[in-house]
Amino acid sequence: MQLAKPLSTLGVLLFVSPALAQSPTVVGFDGGSDGGFIGNAVFEATGGNPDGNAHHAALIFFNELRTGGIGEPVNPNLIGDYSGFGSVTFEVDIKVDSLTDFIGNDIARPFGLKLIDRDITGPNGSSGVYVDLAVLSSFNQPNWTRVSVTIDDPTSAALPPGWIGFGDDDPTTFEPILPAGATFASVLASVDEVHLTGATPGFFFNDANFDMRIDNVTFIVTDPSLGTETCSGVANSTGAGADLSLSGSNVASANNLTVQVNSLPSNSLGYVIHSLGNAVVANPGGSEGNLCLAGASIGRFNSQVLDSGAAGAVSFSPDLTSLPAVGGPVSAVAGETRYFQLWYRDNVGGVATSNFSSADGITFQ
Repeated sequence: MQLAKPLSTLGVLLFVSPALAQSPTVVGFDGGSDGGFIGNAVFEATGGNPDGNAHHAALIFFNELRTGGIGEPVNPNLIGDYSGFGSVTFEVDIKVDSLTDFIGNDIARPFGLKLIDRDITGPNGSSGVYVDLAVLSSFNQPNWTRVSVTIDDPTSAALPPGWIGFGDDDPTTFEPILPAGATFASVLASVDEVHLTGATPGFFFNDANFDMRIDNVTFIVTDPSLGTETCSGVANSTGAGADLSLSGSNVASANNLTVQVNSLPSNSLGYVIHSLGNAVVANPGGSEGNLCLAGASIGRFNSQVLDSGAAGAVSFSPDLTSLPAVGGPVSAVAGETRYFQLWYRDNVGGVATSNFSSADGITFQ
């Protein structure tokens, strides 16, 4: 396997897919558009990452950017029933030029994601779930920084680690909780509003001087996964490991398999590799990551190079009747297990390198 072959010498296949379940929704605020959002930000045509952005520049209690409120703008791609998806990922680029108290001292504030189901009403009103995405400060995000969260199972009744519910208060601790009978899954089955906000449930803040920008609000969903993960991706320049998932059909003759990879660096080039064997080879050829495939059966889709674009995600549907192999194309057949992984370019500390996504194996029928 020749990992050192420059991707620049190969043709580039841009990631394009019409289906929401396979395609990121990216709100870039280009041209100063609101993208279906409203809040205490001004939508500007310049200054983003790149071009347009939502600019919070005011003395306010907390930053707020939301979609789906009653009588307010809505981005329909972010609203609705999440329960049919295999996973849900939110990503957003943030940059803090200044964040100070009323006398000019640098301070830090929370920044998180809030999902609301107005049909679930508790003593404190509409209910939902919240997770912190970052701690905002001019020290933490002086340059554009991507923050993200992935919901691995939207049908989980239990709150994932780091998430809290709101709409009611715990009678003993007085901390926010979901109302009786409500669960993480019930909220995600009917998301009416999405907020990117500093209004952490259960906390109160004095006003502060915000000068921060938000761009590339990205919503990525996958179909329910097939196969089994055999190894994880090593953290890349985004701070997360690239995550590969499989969807479609495990029937070989159906020729309907999609490889989805999220949490990639922006505008990273890479291609899918596959094999009949799996192992863990650390840092092959000087790579930052681990090769999780093994054997002479390793094949490379190196004529179909993928570009992660601004969203940091790719999707690829291999032709199962013509899988690249050393001795020539082969077909997937019932009874065999094949393993898939993405090899991709990255830049760490100004040094060009490569990395690998997680790997999944699927047994075909």
